[in-house]
Amino acid sequence: MGFVKGVSGNPNGRPKGAKNKSTVSLKKSFEMLLNENHHQFKEDLASLTPQERVKVIIELSKFIIPTLKSSEVTQDITSTEFKPLEIFLNQEN
Repeated sequence: MGFVKGVSGNPNGRPKGAKNKSTVSLKKSFEMLLNENHHQFKEDLASLTPQERVKVIIELSKFIIPTLKSSEVTQDITSTEFKPLEIFLNQEN
């Protein structure tokens, strides 16, 4: 007996798109920690060298800004609109 694609093994489980309760709780706790220590955090950042400050900000941004994934686009040039570009690219090889 196997799994059927697209059919939940637990139909009473978490609805699609609903947030994980423990993740939401953890994020709220972290947000509260930052809010309560806002002034200390600013002082700590100010005490760092510019290079250290940028490094900390970049590292923290990874938890706020979604990571972008690279993608590759491939397409054959068949349109007459791109014919000059195709000729140029072929001359380079």
